[in-house]
Amino acid sequence: MPEITKDGKAMRIVGERPEQKWLPTSSLRVDVRYQRDLESGQVAIINKILDEFDWEQFTAPNVAERTDGTFYVYDGQTRVVAVQKRGDIKSIPCLVSKHNGATAGNVEKESIKEADVCRAINQNTKPWTKLNHFKAAIHAQDPVAVGINKIVNKSGFKVCGGGGSRNVGCVALLQKEFKDDPGRFEVVWNIVAAIYQNHPKSVRGPLMKGVFFLYEHFDQNSSSPALTNRNVDKLVTAGVPEIEKLIKAAADFHNNGKVNQRAAAAGILQVINKGLRADRQYYLDEK
Repeated sequence: MPEITKDGKAMRIVGERPEQKWLPTSSLRVDVRYQRDLESGQVAIINKILDEFDWEQFTAPNVAERTDGTFYVYDGQTRVVAVQKRGDIKSIPCLVSKHNGATAGNVEKESIKEADVCRAINQNTKPWTKLNHFKAAIHAQDPVAVGINKIVNKSGFKVCGGGGSRNVGCVALLQKEFKDDPGRFEVVWNIVAAIYQNHPKSVRGPLMKGVFFLYEHFDQNSSSPALTNRNVDKLVTAGVPEIEKLIKAAADFHNNGKVNQRAAAAGILQVINKGLRADRQYYLDEK
């Protein structure tokens, strides 16, 4: 086979090609000396697999076959632990690598090589971001992702990474608010979109949190809505940089610099209250 090059340099293939084997789940072991402890995220995955196992979502773990005939999982222990706990799945497909060279025949050195490969896999594999999951969820016709995407796109914005104009990256906040109340989400999002319409940078979470809080606090079940057309026009005229500056000042004053929903709402209210008589101004309940 001719040598494959990139920029004049040879593109190498190192290591031996693994073999796919169906192995008994009971034969698979985990070397706790180099495998990470199972944290809350892994436990959640285990519980999901315990509740419902789906072969189409199962990917083969990487397994080392040591020279003493034992099989050790060096990547994919969460999946293996889950199927072992179930008890009804007797064998699973595995990508099996055999030791060779200087480490072969020395189980301790074999485990050290496994640890090195395990570390390299986890260093070189970037986990999916919330944006990655959101993009896939749209294609999979997830109703929450599709609903959010439709509303955001309709206003001329896009849920995506990057800091450019009309980009929205705070996926977790979008999903939370849409799940709570899709109708409210659309109303509030359109207000946020109006504020950010001509802003050169992406939509940020703190300002959006504050608008959602104000709508829930004053507009949803109140005879004195804060987010009237006139007040929204005030926010649009003030612009995002000025609102964000007031949000930061409110967070510094009320919450030791931490920007939560109330602090963000307090900063936004400073814009809305400007020019109003004291008896017409909006105030958040003290908590």
